[in-house]
Amino acid sequence: MERLTQQIDAYVAWKRELMREITRYRSWLEANRLNSDSVAAKLERALRVLRTDHITLAFVGEFSRGKTELINSLFFSSYGQRMLPSHAGRTTMCPTELFFDPRSEHSYIRLLPIETRVSEASVAQFKRAPRHWVNIPLDVTDPGNMIAAFNQVSKTKPMKVEDAIQLGFHPDTLENSDKPGVVMVPAWRHALVNFDHPLLRQGLRILDTPGLNALGCEPELTLSMLPSAQAILFLLSADTGVTASDMAAWQQHIHPLEEDSHASLFAVLNKIDVLWDDLAGETFVQNSIRQIQTITARQLGIKPDDILPLSAKQALLAKVRKDPALLARSQMHNLETLLCERIVKQKERLIEDHVVNQVLGLVQNSQHVLNL
Repeated sequence: MERLTQQIDAYVAWKRELMREITRYRSWLEANRLNSDSVAAKLERALRVLRTDHITLAFVGEFSRGKTELINSLFFSSYGQRMLPSHAGRTTMCPTELFFDPRSEHSYIRLLPIETRVSEASVAQFKRAPRHWVNIPLDVTDPGNMIAAFNQVSKTKPMKVEDAIQLGFHPDTLENSDKPGVVMVPAWRHALVNFDHPLLRQGLRILDTPGLNALGCEPELTLSMLPSAQAILFLLSADTGVTASDMAAWQQHIHPLEEDSHASLFAVLNKIDVLWDDLAGETFVQNSIRQIQTITARQLGIKPDDILPLSAKQALLAKVRKDPALLARSQMHNLETLLCERIVKQKERLIEDHVVNQVLGLVQNSQHVLNL
């Protein structure tokens, strides 16, 4: 991901230069007695937008589509093993945010107990109240410690059906326990992971979501968290295509976000390695991938270029083994190209619209006053 790192570095440098120029302009206004409360408020708001700005990628999809494996490949391949739990079945049991917190001296995982659902407070409100969270230190020098800590995210707990319903779960979406009338629910409502990684340090944030059933159980995901993302990556599996549950979630929760927010929607056609066939040859394989890509685009109603075929599993393996040929075959570069050429540039345009153009308007007003 060297190219992506360079692109985000350039984006961060551009923002810092903007902040310096706005600060210089504010000082010039004060020195020449041209400042006012309204102008000062607009400049402070612009600086606050630049200081708090980040790029959020949200990974959504049904369970077993490879969301967590893709995140492992993007961020944790240097450890030589999977950090986030990734295996058959449901692994991510609660929405999980990965980010870098410059205010904290140590990496950590913070977990919000599932029982907080009985409260009317939102996850955003709970984020301002650390006492409600369970804090687990992350020792980034000890892979074993990190694996044990990350495994907490996938924990479940037994609960009576009526209590689960009270927390907002539909019993049909939960696994049964060994006892009658008892189901297994996620132990946590939300997870915050502060982790020092070059991309996260530069303001990239990752939102990993549970299976699609969670979108209905946690309304804040679709009402707040997903709409605030710059890109939503909808994970599909090449061996199943768009299933009925995939399509239902796409139509009900994901596709409407394209018009209601600034989020860009993309589909990741994961597990293309199931189509690899050494006997048939590479040309046959690539034709098969393009065919599924075209069919998927037609089903979802988006452009074929917005469908990214790749293999997260093979990309992770290639990075661990330092195998460039396998990495190229995994087509992981599709995602990197998307992030570099479209997501970061789109974010730059948003900053220009909300910050640069507004400040330029103030500068023009100042020039007009000087010319009077």
